[in-house]
Amino acid sequence: MSEEPEKYGFAPADVARIDTVSYMDVTVSRSTVLAKIAAKYKTTVGAIKDLNPALIGNQTPPYQYVIRVPANY
Repeated sequence: MSEEPEKYGFAPADVARIDTVSYMDVTVSRSTVLAKIAAKYKTTVGAIKDLNPALIGNQTPPYQYVIRVPANY
């Protein structure tokens, strides 16, 4: 199957289409709502969640935490 992905309905990855995302690490000292972080760094909660798949809810954990934000700040 791996030799013929198209035969099984899978399209090969278009490597040229994959964008690299620039981000920077930000450390928060306590639980922080993602909307506040997004507003401060002029981005969206969705963009933050895309960069931080371990975040399930809409805030950081209740301890010091390093979060990635888009580097377009």
